[in-house]
Amino acid sequence: TFTLAITATDTSWISVKTDGESIQKTMQAGEKDEFTGKNIDIIAGNAGGLAVALNGLPPTVLGDKEIGRASCRERV
Repeated sequence: TFTLAITATDTSWISVKTDGESIQKTMQAGEKDEFTGKNIDIIAGNAGGLAVALNGLPPTVLGDKEIGRASCRERV
């Protein structure tokens, strides 16, 4: 199981799917959220405005100021 922590450093739109459930929202600078699941997919607008941390590792910027995508899959 993965835990993905997201911190917005700028206004960014996210779409997150975890184990078949999905959420879409706009995150404002300073806002934090966390998602847990065996499979996590994220698509973000303004990916450069998001810092993501997987399973407690140090956060990294998801991408540049464009659309960013990332996936985590549990091996079977």
